[in-house]
Amino acid sequence: MIEATPSFEGSAERSHPTGADDRLRHLVAAARSGGLSHILGSMRSALAAEVAFFDMAGNVLSAAPARTLWDFERVLAVHRRDAGADATLTALPVDVDGDIVGLLAARADRDPQRLLPVAIDLLALEIAKLRAKQFGQSQLLATLLEDIFEKRVSDEDAAARLVPFGIDAVERHRVIVGWNPAVPAGRRPLTWGSIYSLVHDQPDPLMRLWIGEQIVMVVPDDAMVWRLAETLQAHLSGGDRDAGTAARVGVGLSHSGTSGLRASYYEALTAVQEGSGVRSPNRIDLARLFVMTNTADSLRDMARTILGPLLEYDRSHSSELLRTLRVFLENNRSIQGTTEALFVHRNTLRYRRGQIEELLDMDLDDSAHIANLWLAFAIIDDETARDGEA
Repeated sequence: MIEATPSFEGSAERSHPTGADDRLRHLVAAARSGGLSHILGSMRSALAAEVAFFDMAGNVLSAAPARTLWDFERVLAVHRRDAGADATLTALPVDVDGDIVGLLAARADRDPQRLLPVAIDLLALEIAKLRAKQFGQSQLLATLLEDIFEKRVSDEDAAARLVPFGIDAVERHRVIVGWNPAVPAGRRPLTWGSIYSLVHDQPDPLMRLWIGEQIVMVVPDDAMVWRLAETLQAHLSGGDRDAGTAARVGVGLSHSGTSGLRASYYEALTAVQEGSGVRSPNRIDLARLFVMTNTADSLRDMARTILGPLLEYDRSHSSELLRTLRVFLENNRSIQGTTEALFVHRNTLRYRRGQIEELLDMDLDDSAHIANLWLAFAIIDDETARDGEA
């Protein structure tokens, strides 16, 4: 581990300041001209040692020589000053606004010209510049998502505008919403996203955004969603016991398309309303959402989302499951009344009912599910009537 080297009268440092100054100038010039890779290259030359810059997840952000093999666990042990840590390595933290974003490692045990602290400052400045750019991008994405949630932009236009942010609306996504009434919006700064994405100029798939009083994330439908939600809750709690009991995180269901993002957002909001902790609604509660928002377009989209599996199945199989469900509801779930209205056998109706319950993941004996279905049909009927009058 590198320790500060005393500067004695007559030492090489005092006798030959020009060499150190030249190295400092080269280091600063490297930072101005080429960013991380140039800084690491200059450090490699100055120390005559292999150097690398890691993020705290262990990813190599830059190294000189580029193909050098490193063991991050050994680097981390040196940083923590663990007993038995490799004495031939040094590992110093790179801090940006009080947040340790990475470790600068060198295969050297001395730094007589004190170049590493300068390199750390230059790396921190480089990351800060990249973060400023990311902040601007996050503001743009937050505005776009807000427009999508309130349907102030067409689905086609929204899908195209999401692409530069690394969100492919064709794929299935979930929306995570975090809220803590004990922590006003903006009071607790967000932990920044992936430093690796920043350094390599890639869209950050895990960007966290302030939209109003909520933190919103759009993430791919993956098993890690729940871990991300728990991490967000921990962030909102911030180690504060009182804040921790109030922190709420809702996870929307998985959907594709920009209308699916909208539905998942309102589902996550529904879950947030249910209480503290990490929650996900079993399904869309249209009645509750109607109270929560006056956005008719969003409600229509969610009504289509509820009935969508039946529409898609009917189109691909030339079946009549949607009509069967409507007639079943109109006849107060009477088997006899429904079979007579549809001119089908009881066994046919039972089979269709089983298909409907499976496709919608609903129990047609559950009053709450029936209320949702009635409201979904009513919303779509209202839209159809208005379209006919237009």
